[in-house]
Amino acid sequence: MAPIRSPWRMISPPRARRGCTWSTSTARRIRPAARPRWSRLWRAPAASGSKPGVASATETRSPPCWLKEFGAERIILAPDVRLDAQGTPRVAAAGWQESTSLALDDFLQGFLAAGLVHILCTDISRDGRLTGPNTALYRQLATRFPALQIQASGGVSSLDDLRALQTTGAAGAIVGRALYEKKFTLKEALAC
Repeated sequence: MAPIRSPWRMISPPRARRGCTWSTSTARRIRPAARPRWSRLWRAPAASGSKPGVASATETRSPPCWLKEFGAERIILAPDVRLDAQGTPRVAAAGWQESTSLALDDFLQGFLAAGLVHILCTDISRDGRLTGPNTALYRQLATRFPALQIQASGGVSSLDDLRALQTTGAAGAIVGRALYEKKFTLKEALAC
C-alpha cells in the first residue's frame, strides 16, 4: 500500500476472519451474500499503532471482531448520526448519504459487549455549521453509557459551546471550523 502524505497512515486490516469482511475504503462496500457487511477506514498516527486509531464503522452488522484484535483501548469508534422525526439518533452510512434504521444505542450495545471504551460521535445535522453542539445527545449518551469516553463532534462555534459540552459528561470535543474561522484560539479552547 502506498504511503499517504499526512501525519496519519493507513493500517492494513488483519486477514479476514470468519464473520468479518474488510475494506480499506469507506467508498468501497463489500457485500458478499454469506457475510456481514463491513466498510471502515483505519487510521493511526504512528506506524507502531501504539496510539489510538479511529474506526469509522459505516455499515456494521456483526460483532466487532477487530475491536478485540487491536484492543479496545486503542480504538475510537466514530459513528455519525442523524436524528429521525422522533429525535432518535440513527447511524448514517455511505458518507452521510444514507440514514439507517439502526438506533445509535442499539449500535453501541454490541461494541460495549466487546469492551469498547472510546467513541467520537458526530451529529451530522450540526457538523460544520457553527450552530452549537447537540448537548442533549451527548448528555443522553453519557448517562446511558457511563463507561464510554465520548468525544462530541458537530456544531461547536464558541467557547460557551465547549463549556456547555463539559456539563454533558463528554470527555472531549472536536472543534474544526470554529478554529479555522478564528472564532477562538486553540489556547483559549484548552483553557476552557
